[in-house]
Amino acid sequence: MAIVAVLFWALVPFTLVAIGLAVSGKPRWYWWAALSSYVCSFLSGFTIGFLVLSLTFVLVLLALGHSYRLIRAWWHSAAAAALGVALWWLAVLNIDDYWLFLPFTVLDF
Repeated sequence: MAIVAVLFWALVPFTLVAIGLAVSGKPRWYWWAALSSYVCSFLSGFTIGFLVLSLTFVLVLLALGHSYRLIRAWWHSAAAAALGVALWWLAVLNIDDYWLFLPFTVLDF
């Protein structure tokens, strides 16, 4: 289990740096931040992991918005973040954690 802790603490700074790069004008990094926050969410456990998963939902929506060039102003980003939190809330209430973390279930991790 020590490798899980090392992996988690290695991904946390990567996630923060990726978010910083994305906010500074390189929106491609939203995808990397979303992926690493998803892995962090799984590794952190199912109590705080669901809270970290909210960041993943927000980052995925920001990445999609920038990929399709839908985000042109700061309030577009704010709307994407609000929608991400709303979708996360609906997902946590209605979807079982088996399905939320399906890639890790398939890998039998």
